[in-house]
Amino acid sequence: MKFKINTVIALLFVIILGGRAQPATPKIPSKALHLCHNHTQRIQLYIAAADNNNDLNFKFDYIDSAIVLSQQLLIKPRTNKQVINKLLATALNKKGFFNKLNGNNLEGLKDINAALTIANTLNDLELVSNIQYNQGVVYHSMGAQLKAIHYFNLCQQNATKALATQPHNKSVRLLIMRANFTIGQCYSYLANIDTALQYMLPSLAYFKTLHDSTLISKAAKLIGESYFVNKQLKQAEYYLQESEKNTPVNTSPAELFNLKIDFADLYEFNHCYAQALSYIQQANVILRNSNNLPITKYILLHEAYANAYAGLRNYKKSIYYYRLLCNQLDSLYSVHNANYILEYQTKYETVAKQNQILQLTKAAEIKQLKLQQANADKQRLTWFAISAVAIITLLLALGYYLRRALKAQRALTQDIKNKTTTLTQQASTISRYQSQMNPHFVFNAINSIQGLLTNNETQLANTQLDYFSVLMRTTLHNSEHEYITLANEITYLTQYATFEQNNASFNFKFEVVIDDAIDATNTLLPPMLLQPFVENCIKHGGFNEISNATITLHISVLMPHIIAVHCIDNGKGITGNTIIKGQSRAIGIAQERIRLCFLTNNTVCDNYFQLTNTTPQGLTVQLKLPYIQNY
Repeated sequence: MKFKINTVIALLFVIILGGRAQPATPKIPSKALHLCHNHTQRIQLYIAAADNNNDLNFKFDYIDSAIVLSQQLLIKPRTNKQVINKLLATALNKKGFFNKLNGNNLEGLKDINAALTIANTLNDLELVSNIQYNQGVVYHSMGAQLKAIHYFNLCQQNATKALATQPHNKSVRLLIMRANFTIGQCYSYLANIDTALQYMLPSLAYFKTLHDSTLISKAAKLIGESYFVNKQLKQAEYYLQESEKNTPVNTSPAELFNLKIDFADLYEFNHCYAQALSYIQQANVILRNSNNLPITKYILLHEAYANAYAGLRNYKKSIYYYRLLCNQLDSLYSVHNANYILEYQTKYETVAKQNQILQLTKAAEIKQLKLQQANADKQRLTWFAISAVAIITLLLALGYYLRRALKAQRALTQDIKNKTTTLTQQASTISRYQSQMNPHFVFNAINSIQGLLTNNETQLANTQLDYFSVLMRTTLHNSEHEYITLANEITYLTQYATFEQNNASFNFKFEVVIDDAIDATNTLLPPMLLQPFVENCIKHGGFNEISNATITLHISVLMPHIIAVHCIDNGKGITGNTIIKGQSRAIGIAQERIRLCFLTNNTVCDNYFQLTNTTPQGLTVQLKLPYIQNY
């Protein structure tokens, strides 16, 4: 009985201190350690300390201590290996989750898989289901939604078996419902909203029975966003209000800001611009009171302001905020480019300092040799001639060696400098082309909307602004990544084509054909690469002269490491030298981006860009890209 009381008292020390300010070093109070009479209690204490500490570095220190102590105990005789293995699997599972929080998903999976291997030998279904839940969370964070769903389903199956033997275990039941809700999130990411809601709504009902405001608020917010994507506005408003009503006091400023912007987007889409403006102003207050929110939050805020003022027909303020938005986009890309240059400059300066230290070391060696020579002069005269000849010979050999070594070092330094300069230029080129593509599209879209306003087509302009808001958010998200999935690119192109169909004075059809051999959710390509070619088809294809205008995007596997993209239209095609300046510039930018893509992925390909007329009419643009898969 005394053993159990001491363990509880020690764990209470850690839990109480976990909510207070942490010391400078991750040290458990000596009184708590004193109460632990065996190593098993110490492992439990370390795990509890990792759970209740807010500093991620301290979490790793505590959980590593638990892992090391467990591994040491397993090799000792007279140890309850069943208990120690369970503690080791628990510690590894938690370390994997901490690695996911730290952004190191692959290392996290390694730890979680090791924990699962141990748990399977123990036949502990509750522990296995907890580990499989963390596997699903890591894959969900990596964007591999189908793998995440697989592990969440395994978690539910094992937790259900565990619940059959422990029907009153509330933690297992909560784990089942959390896995159920996260499956819904995965389907939401896969744009399967109806299936997502079938999973998320029952989970929310269960969370309400627990009266946990944090779970209720987060779940209601995600459900409201899913209804909004599905254009079910009343349901979206209800669940967003439910999330706002249950928001805890300690919610982070970033989460509060996102909730206010969700309300603004909802009311803007529903043409309730005054209500939208009210929530935007609340988001503005949150942003001003928080000093550590990123520039992307300001971009979202100014975009929402511009849309709301346009809906209220205050076009002067709307244009003002759109200009702020464009300036911040330019600033964002400039900072991104500057960070690349600073990174390679730092690497070069580090090599230069290492060379300087090496030269100082060689100079110290020469000085030491000269001191040895001075001491040798004090020896007996009979040995002077022999010592002098030996030292001079040694110095000549050392000087010859140093000369060769310094020459080789200078050549190595120059080679590193040249490679650093080349990589810096390539990084700068990639950033410059991406920064040219996105503002070009933004300004074209704003000009189109301004044209509608000039022609007094206010209702259509408001509708286009709604679509443009969605396009801007997708563009901003995609531009933050060097690569995006083919599925995301196709979704973006479909949204863009819908925007242009509403804006054009003629009708055209846009369709996408993807070969079955290509997994669109795991195939990567540079963002905003295909949009200029679809735009050229619409703007310069002569669709106003035909009745059945069609743009077809066909994607297929050309070789095991290369895919082919054909952009085909049935317009007027190319007659003679009819490529105008803007088209020629866009083609040049696309060719350079494709060349850099092959270069950075160590893939060789000839004739990766071709323009040909289609029989009997139209134009075909053929692109070849590296077949990059996200596995």
